[in-house]
Amino acid sequence: LDRPPEVVARDVRIGATSVEIARRIYGVVVDSKTFALDAAETEARRKEIREQRLREGKRLAPALPQTGKDRPWRRMLQIHESLEIARDGSDSVIRCIRCGYLFCSPKENYKKFTVRRTVELDQLALRPLPSGDPYMGHYHEYICPGCATLLQVDIYCPALGGEEDLWDIAIRLE
Repeated sequence: LDRPPEVVARDVRIGATSVEIARRIYGVVVDSKTFALDAAETEARRKEIREQRLREGKRLAPALPQTGKDRPWRRMLQIHESLEIARDGSDSVIRCIRCGYLFCSPKENYKKFTVRRTVELDQLALRPLPSGDPYMGHYHEYICPGCATLLQVDIYCPALGGEEDLWDIAIRLE
């Protein structure tokens, strides 16, 4: 949803993506005949997608008190396009770069403090497997509770087991 709408509209014009994918994935509304970008509809669509993420997702842990959002946090390390480790005095947190939402200590798996939405693979594929068998896995979308930014998408297959909320960014502050 953060991709510039003009770039997505260009991708539609040159055939790199479809009008439907532009709308569904990028939240960009493009006229199917003229390929003109509809800025007002794009803004509304993106808002709708963010609201849907929060409505359909489930909070994995109780929210941390957000009383520290107004503190003078100083970025120590950007660990992700939308996440950073910030410090104020001796306190350090993982927080959202976009809205300042405080997730957790850097010693914890930030995904456990997000809103997680599960999306079945057949919803994304829009067609069944050729064999007719059901898809075995699903997407876990990890979403910032503050601004509904999609932080990470993991594929999880319950039949294979493993760590459901994969801890893929473990940081040791020295």
